[in-house]
Amino acid sequence: MLSVARLTYRIHRGEVLVFLALVLATTVAIVVVTSRLITVGPSECLLESSDPSCRSVLDAFNRIRADEASWLMGAGAGLLPVLLGLILGVPLVGRELEVRTAPLAWSLAASRVRWFLQRLLPMGALLLASLILIALLGVLLTRESNPGAYVPRMNHLGSQGLTFIARGLMAFGLAVLAGAVLGRTLPAFLLSALLAMTLALVGSTALAASLAQSWAVWQVDSGYPGYSGDPVPSLLHLREQYRIDEGSPMSESQLYAWFDAQLLDTDWDTWEEQHVTRMELVVPLERFSDFEAAETAAALTIGGTGLLLSFAVVSRRRPT
Repeated sequence: MLSVARLTYRIHRGEVLVFLALVLATTVAIVVVTSRLITVGPSECLLESSDPSCRSVLDAFNRIRADEASWLMGAGAGLLPVLLGLILGVPLVGRELEVRTAPLAWSLAASRVRWFLQRLLPMGALLLASLILIALLGVLLTRESNPGAYVPRMNHLGSQGLTFIARGLMAFGLAVLAGAVLGRTLPAFLLSALLAMTLALVGSTALAASLAQSWAVWQVDSGYPGYSGDPVPSLLHLREQYRIDEGSPMSESQLYAWFDAQLLDTDWDTWEEQHVTRMELVVPLERFSDFEAAETAAALTIGGTGLLLSFAVVSRRRPT
């Protein structure tokens, strides 16, 4: 198995070197920025914010978080696993079809499926190990950037943790399939990049929006009549509506129009405080893990389907 892995890496050594260079650069950047955040160490200043010396500490911490850490977290970082998957996936089959070495290799191999597995497993293992490493470091960086209480946000999806790994595997599956079907590395790279980027950006957003509508709940704004208990910590704020006493819900513009039409002998602030209730449609913070699970499952399904179809293409493709 080791000899097969070495042979696979030698065949694709150019792509592997580019891949490893990108992984190394990203890893070093995350480690350096995380260590700088830890060195600044604002945890005590968060507890003793009245200390004059804490101002410079917090300013330095916020500068690192805004200027450096922001490039390594959030929505932009969610494109890195796509790029990593494309680099290793496209040439896996497409390169040998393009240079016409595949027919000879197929004639010498016990089966095309075995030949495909001998190339897929080493490159897949390299990709998976790298994605896990960067994903874990990304989680550490995000938590060090929020030393008080970690609050997940929607732009964390795809940029760290399980969704980061799944997004890279999705791109890998699509890239392998495109290379096997087209047999040309550049067209396959462009096609799989278009598909993977669309799914990572548009598809992920559409999935989250659909799920948000299903999981959203109404709650009364704490500053209005009818509020009781603690507010639901929210991940997303979708929209708001207003009620006059126990009347039907209406928009803000409808509320102002109704008030103006009544010609009431009172000022707006006093009347609003007594009669208006503001409702917010929010997605609870606890739903973040559900968003994460849904995007991970979707990405793995797409990537797995791409790899399964690649097996079928390799098995039936005519030598060129």
